[in-house]
Amino acid sequence: MFNQINELSIKANYFPNQIKALHGNLVLGNIGLEFKPDWSMNGVQIPYDQIAKIQVQVIFKKWFRGFFVLTKNGQRIQFLTRDTKRVIHVLNRKMDHQLITVYRGSLSFKSMFRKPKGRAKK
Repeated sequence: MFNQINELSIKANYFPNQIKALHGNLVLGNIGLEFKPDWSMNGVQIPYDQIAKIQVQVIFKKWFRGFFVLTKNGQRIQFLTRDTKRVIHVLNRKMDHQLITVYRGSLSFKSMFRKPKGRAKK
């Protein structure tokens, strides 16, 4: 057991790569973030002092979809939860609030309907 005190336990999906998803429980405790998969034995344990940044995926400026954890050794770990806002509130209490930012992806709703730049006019 990684944490002595569990503050939040929530169902989540962990993406080790872009295709494969592992279902399990995400536990936020006094020492760090811990993911326990439902079917396999190997999980993910990240202490709070090893987290460099957390990027939150926000859709339509209202819905929190999931979040990325960027570690100090360069790993980028993606989690999707049903109630990401509760997870971010707990992380905001545990960490410096400046480390939690909004993820700015390359694809947005506006960019799908925008004309591409740099096109030559005839």
